[in-house]
Amino acid sequence: MGSHSTRHMANLCVDRMKKMGWQPDLVLNVGVGTCHPELFVWRKRLPGTMVLGVDIRLGLGLWDALSVNVLAGAESGRGSYCWTHKSLKCDCEKRISVKIRTIDEIMQRQRVKPKSIFMWIDVEGSELDVLKGATKTLSKTPLICLENKRNRGEIAKLLGELGYSRVDEEATKSLEDALYHRALN
Repeated sequence: MGSHSTRHMANLCVDRMKKMGWQPDLVLNVGVGTCHPELFVWRKRLPGTMVLGVDIRLGLGLWDALSVNVLAGAESGRGSYCWTHKSLKCDCEKRISVKIRTIDEIMQRQRVKPKSIFMWIDVEGSELDVLKGATKTLSKTPLICLENKRNRGEIAKLLGELGYSRVDEEATKSLEDALYHRALN
């Protein structure tokens, strides 16, 4: 998605949080790429909320956020990543070997212990893998925004089994991203 529609979706997510009367302790921004217009929204509209970026291109001290310089996946280990297409799923020859960690492992390694988390996932087709590696973290996550191009049915099934339902607001119907909500405990 372009930066304008990404920023628009980020604002819709914050609007949803306000509608819920909830502000997370932590925004967990899981992405692939260098352009993160959503981070500007988090900083402006969620003052006091910590931001943790999980991205192999972060680690530069940008956005005054903690960052983890790995890719998130279903299992920890090593994987093959394509810089050209920003994807784990690409089969071209321009692939490099990268570290992959689960979100649960990343959260355990951080010295951050949030009570509530908002998760933003845009990993160019690997969203299902990220969710599979985040089962503990999801227990603290009532709101998830994710890119929804591939594996829509499997993502909906997994999140449904965890108590999430898709938010079908009129404003998100033309976007590639989906918003999932589960009741606060």
